[in-house]
Amino acid sequence: VESDHSISQKLNLDRLKRIAVEAAEQSERQDILEIHPVRNLKEILTSWDKDRKLICCMERENALSLPRATDHLTGHALSLLIGPE
Repeated sequence: VESDHSISQKLNLDRLKRIAVEAAEQSERQDILEIHPVRNLKEILTSWDKDRKLICCMERENALSLPRATDHLTGHALSLLIGPE
């Protein structure tokens, strides 16, 4: 995902997919993370499925932990937005 403040650089999707495979093997995962082409955050949010809950993770001293912030969302489709690094 890129936003207005992203520093643009070319990403090699094939390389990222190979890294995902290696990471799955090293961590003994049974699945491989799916890598998608970069899209603009505004574009994604404009077409967002209103039934899918979006959790924005921000590092703040007084923020709730992720389990506490999502415990009332059991049974809902969730996505996490984490950044910038």
